Amino acid sequence: WLGIDHLRFGIIGAVVCLVVMVVVSLNTKEPDRATKKLVDECRIPSGRTILGRKH
Repeated sequence: WLGIDHLRFGIIGAVVCLVVMVVVSLNTKEPDRATKKLVDECRIPSGRTILGRKH
């Protein structure tokens, strides 16, 4: 496609993805305290184990 092989196209895509990620991250407001608490509760496991020893 346009004389670019798949490897170079992937390298260009990775750079574009990085730039877009930084721009979106800088232009997005910080989440409120309740949202941060919700995310922390999802990340930190608690309670009993669901999976048995077979898995």
